Amino acid sequence: MSEVKYSVNGKYFKDFQVYVSASDGLFDALPRKFVNIYEWAEYHGSAPDLTSPKFEVRKISLQCFVVGSDWLQMKENFDQIVREFQKPGTQRLLIEPYGLKPLPFEVFMVEGVELEKTLNKSKMIGVFTLRLIEPNPIKKVLLLTGTTLNLAYDSPMETEIFYGNGEMDSVYNDAVISGKKLPPGDNYIIIAGDIDRVTNLVTNANVVWDRL
Repeated sequence: MSEVKYSVNGKYFKDFQVYVSASDGLFDALPRKFVNIYEWAEYHGSAPDLTSPKFEVRKISLQCFVVGSDWLQMKENFDQIVREFQKPGTQRLLIEPYGLKPLPFEVFMVEGVELEKTLNKSKMIGVFTLRLIEPNPIKKVLLLTGTTLNLAYDSPMETEIFYGNGEMDSVYNDAVISGKKLPPGDNYIIIAGDIDRVTNLVTNANVVWDRL
């Protein structure tokens, strides 16, 4: 069975000698935002407004351990991966599960990270938890294998496009992206927002997740 690979901003966790032992929140159903409920004296029960459901942010926890030949190396490995999540803006967390199609998330780190250290068979091991938030969790995911993205769609609402290389565009209503240059390799593009109202999507990329 293939391993589950985790990366942040294109850098694999294992390259920092960091490994994920458990995760929470990646696949959970999101809690619904407040629903307006109307009470009418002449009717039984209540009348909730369920016409356009909206959801809360996605909260992700990654339980990790980091390895080093000594305390200094372990601490440097830990510091390097934490710094990736402390950069401005959201960071691209990409999970590749057992050789299946990857799951991209645009996240930021919401809390500090406590490092607990221990010694095991002459290696220093640290245990810590990354607590992340995906602020715009309802999304479509496109895969572009080339370096030039063309993308257009209609939307009555604002959407955000994340290109996976640290760049993003806020799009008000209809979107037209022409000749957008991206790095060589697989580029996972996220369209986030009220995607159920996105129509007439035309692109040279492939839709790999219609709603994630």
